[in-house]
Amino acid sequence: MNRTLAQEVTPLALSIPDNLNEQQVKAINVANNNAFSIITGGPGTGKTYTVAQLVIALQEATERRGDQQENIRFSTDSASLALAAPTGKAAQRMQESLQAALDTENVAMQLQEAKTIHRLLGIGRTGRPRYDASNPLGEDIIIVDEASMLGVELANYLVSAVKPGARLILLGDANQLAAVDAGAVLADLCRIPTLQAVHAELIKSRRFSSDSGIGQLAHQINAVEVDIQKIWQLLKQDDALRFQYVNMQQEETLIDNKMINSLSNKKTIQKVTQKYNPYINKIKNLLEDKIEKSVPESVKSTINSLMVTFNQFRILSAGHNGEWGDHYINNYLTQWHLTELKLPLGQNTWFHGRPIMILQNNYELGLFNGDIGFCLQTGDERNRLEVFFESKTQGIAVNLLNDEVIATAYAMTIHKSQGSEFDHVAITFDNSHARLLSKELIYTAVTRAKKQVTIYSTKTAFEKAVQTPTERHTGLAQQF
Repeated sequence: MNRTLAQEVTPLALSIPDNLNEQQVKAINVANNNAFSIITGGPGTGKTYTVAQLVIALQEATERRGDQQENIRFSTDSASLALAAPTGKAAQRMQESLQAALDTENVAMQLQEAKTIHRLLGIGRTGRPRYDASNPLGEDIIIVDEASMLGVELANYLVSAVKPGARLILLGDANQLAAVDAGAVLADLCRIPTLQAVHAELIKSRRFSSDSGIGQLAHQINAVEVDIQKIWQLLKQDDALRFQYVNMQQEETLIDNKMINSLSNKKTIQKVTQKYNPYINKIKNLLEDKIEKSVPESVKSTINSLMVTFNQFRILSAGHNGEWGDHYINNYLTQWHLTELKLPLGQNTWFHGRPIMILQNNYELGLFNGDIGFCLQTGDERNRLEVFFESKTQGIAVNLLNDEVIATAYAMTIHKSQGSEFDHVAITFDNSHARLLSKELIYTAVTRAKKQVTIYSTKTAFEKAVQTPTERHTGLAQQF
């Protein structure tokens, strides 16, 4: 890291748009003048849009070299820019966001594929990277999104592979969950005094206005000293927020001197299930009017439309186990799904409309950890089941997908939801998840929502969660 920090870079000639705020201008200058920089901020603070200005400057610098031709389009193929993220889903979202920011600026630039960090570094089955200090990456700028998900080992590999004179820019939200494997790299880097000069924090959110319930809740959870009464008040008063008490061994809940009678868990989950009705209706229609495999554009359009509907609502659980874990909820929703579609309630794993998540990278199939797909009955003569993914125009036969590396995706853990966004998020946990709970966990779940958040929990578990900071240190500070 110290070697990277000591590298000198030639600043790009930038024309900074007038519509950027002071924090964004600082972030651009920090990234432009340093070999290593960190840009942090919560949802909607403009991290991607800010970085887009650097990408535009890089294109202009490329064109000024005199090697441009008529209608040249800058792309990652020019070995000048690499886009990466810890998961395939986060990489895809990063690429879409950056492309949208460039389109907003009317810049004729077609970005190539953003990659997982593993793929960027050429990490294969051996677990060792192809690119390292002796064989560095060729790109001049490497932008890594969702850097809160970076573990220590992967971060070390990444930093080692940056060539002298290139820029490494980490984007992320330091208040989000750290990587599942060793380390809380981004949060630790942000605390190191010697790195303050290369760290720019964006605070003003464009997605959540100052009076947004979701934004206020995220802010309250992040506070150093959490005011639990303020949080309860916010949950009670704001239309975008709701708290539903769940039973935990008949726990009695006293709020404002009133006894709150929570619905039975079975009735509660029945109500939650109804939020998936728009998705189920689309799936029913696809039984009648089956997906047309032979027309790639039709496949793409159908899956994109299905994804938009599916992303209107998602259940995010603290853990796998217990009545409010994703395993139980997915099993319940599977039975509901089969009943709604009048499909046999058998032991068959695969069925029409099953939403799935990929749990491990599969480079042969071009699938990545976090990818969401839909199992659909196709219109061929055998009515085969295939899984279709958002970015692909061809289905994948179900027998090519190992049961151990996929999961039904009506509900997912909060960890797995990082890098995703949904209109309405239902967050589920209870006292049995006590050892998993932290303010970072709840903050991450809340900030996946764009319009509405409903929390299903006990009073005890919720209060413990928002008042428990995660203590995970990487030892990175000792290297500076």
